[in-house]
Amino acid sequence: ISAKINIKEDDNGKKLEYGYAEDVTEKKEAELKLIESEQRLLEAQRLAGIGDFNFSFATSIWKCSTVVDEIFGLKAPEIYDVKNWLKLIAPEYKDAVLEKVSPIFQEGKTLPEHYIDCKIYRASDGAERWISVVGEIQYNSNHKPVILKGTVQDITERKLIEKKLELSQQRLLESQSIAHIGGFTYEYADHTWTCSAMLYNIAGLDGEKFLEFDDWVNLISKDVQEEMLGKVLPLIQNGNIPHGHYLDCKIKRADNGETRWISLVGTIEYDESGNPLRFKGTAQDITERKNAEDEVKRLNESLEGEVEMRTAELKQVNRELEAFNYTVSHDLQNPIRSLNGFSNLLIKEYSQQLDEEGKEYLNIIHTSAKRMSSLINDLLAFAKLGKVAVAKVNVDMNKLVRDEVEQIQKISTNIQNTKIVFSNIEPAFCDPGLMKQVWNNLIGNALKYSSKIKNAKVEIGSKEINKETVYYIRDNGAGFDMK
Repeated sequence: ISAKINIKEDDNGKKLEYGYAEDVTEKKEAELKLIESEQRLLEAQRLAGIGDFNFSFATSIWKCSTVVDEIFGLKAPEIYDVKNWLKLIAPEYKDAVLEKVSPIFQEGKTLPEHYIDCKIYRASDGAERWISVVGEIQYNSNHKPVILKGTVQDITERKLIEKKLELSQQRLLESQSIAHIGGFTYEYADHTWTCSAMLYNIAGLDGEKFLEFDDWVNLISKDVQEEMLGKVLPLIQNGNIPHGHYLDCKIKRADNGETRWISLVGTIEYDESGNPLRFKGTAQDITERKNAEDEVKRLNESLEGEVEMRTAELKQVNRELEAFNYTVSHDLQNPIRSLNGFSNLLIKEYSQQLDEEGKEYLNIIHTSAKRMSSLINDLLAFAKLGKVAVAKVNVDMNKLVRDEVEQIQKISTNIQNTKIVFSNIEPAFCDPGLMKQVWNNLIGNALKYSSKIKNAKVEIGSKEINKETVYYIRDNGAGFDMK
């Protein structure tokens, strides 16, 4: 309730008290609701970063919500003044803001664009913020401005997102430019095409001109146009293009007729009922790739011809080598055998009839004949190596080497006094037949060229170098300069 008491004196000076009481329940409830509503409004403004203001043209007094103070970083109401507001605006936006607000305060005009987006620096901490100001003027019956009222919204987060989006879009355009990729969208509802600037550039088309489907069809090279339309057009019209479908085709640029190759990749978006909404995708200029592929194809064909020619030459050389081997085997071995056999016969049966010098000459002939025969056999064995299929297995190299040494010692009588030292010989994964031939040659040479010296010594073993097993054989016999 609301009560009021009055005190009044009568003619005799006596004080009289009278009053009344009023039920103000509805009024108080309305006031509480209004306060609650204002609190909710302030909370909503705070959450949305929106503050409200009004300006009286009669008194030049500003009234602002606390959210406006928070946005601008203000602490005292006395700072509310147009000049002080302008001080907070970033220099690069000040002229544009003045151009919009000056008519409002000087002439009371509301501009058609009654909003301003600009950057400010907060009064409290100098932080950079973006604001959007929206306002309108209320006029009296004489069309004189009375009140300017509006809102101020902190749009910093939106501006940052827009900046990131703009940067992302710029990077996308740069990437498309570098990769020569353009984007397109075809709307089934109104049969319109939307294309990126890069796609227009690839096709040599005017980006300002509205293009229809036939305009793109006319770009396709005439020699493949019918085939391409027979494959692609029904799919686009019926909305049956598989996801990620791609197609390479040849086009003629609209501006200069230059032949280019493009790779089209597209997919279709559907509505909830399965009807096609839009066909979108990318077109990449792959002319350089196609030219490179053609060049590789040409080089491969040239290389294949070169390989065929070289193969034929190699076959001819192999035939000549086989003929030579046959000659060596039959024509050279026979006289060598005769020379070796008769010299051996002379040594056994007629050595007593020769003096020491004659015996020495005969031994030289016999030894040379045996060496020549051995060289021919080695040459023939080497020539046959290329025809033997390589069959790799795990081989006990220690046993293989010892067996070869034993065999060579049996047939060579002049190496019995040579000391042979075996170190650790690691096993190997190799062809045992070919490896046996290698060890036979190496061991035979080592024993042969060290047998003429005193205290002859041959060392055979293996060691690890750079995580690889390396086999070695060395002797202290006659050698030669490796340089």
